[in-house]
Amino acid sequence: MEDFFKKKEPIIIEGLTIIENAIDKEMHDKLWKEVNKEEWLTDLSRRTQHYGYKYNYKSRSLKSEDIAPPFPQWASDLCCHLMKEGLINDFPQQLIVNEYKDGQGISAHIDSKIFDNIIFSISLGSTCKMIFKKSIQPTTTTKTTTTTSEKAEVLKVEKQLAPRAFLLIKDEARFNWTHEIPKLKKGQHRISLTFRFVSKPPSPLLKSKLISNNKNNEIKTETTKTTTTTTTTKEKIETNIVDDDDD
Repeated sequence: MEDFFKKKEPIIIEGLTIIENAIDKEMHDKLWKEVNKEEWLTDLSRRTQHYGYKYNYKSRSLKSEDIAPPFPQWASDLCCHLMKEGLINDFPQQLIVNEYKDGQGISAHIDSKIFDNIIFSISLGSTCKMIFKKSIQPTTTTKTTTTTSEKAEVLKVEKQLAPRAFLLIKDEARFNWTHEIPKLKKGQHRISLTFRFVSKPPSPLLKSKLISNNKNNEIKTETTKTTTTTTTTKEKIETNIVDDDDD
């Protein structure tokens, strides 16, 4: 009976970090205002914006003709802030802005492998739920054989992404867990700013072009000397401890 009532150990997703209040309310409100001044694309069921490179959903690739506008000033400022806070240690090459309204969400997926290991995002507007899933094949081992069960076990983890939250996925969380956002409820309105790195761009594209709207047109090198998972100065939801298109 004791085993029946024993509390289950939390599942650990290696490479998942969620930090609340990664930006202050003033920056959040400014980002919301500036993002909504930009031109929205309507080729998907939800509105999007692409910067640096436009991901081609049909070919699931980046093509040389798919170079998008450079990062706006607000995006460069946000990346500089996150670097100074020690949350990232390099400047990304691609940004997708996703808007979610009543009845909109995104199905379970793993982001394309054309993007590098680290993906991070900032949430604006309404709180949403993000669901992580991973399928595993249970095995039974005896002294002589190892048998794999035909029925896969699905691990499921739910996290809340509040406005101003910073999400980072890498390694195990990046490539072995799907993530999804259930449809938003009536009256909800959320925008996510998702940044990616491109190690092998389809054509030469200098970082200076991507950040040409930055006030100083440079990133100070001293801001890159921290790791991507520093969380000591922020409120955080248990990093890597859990209770699956683009974010």
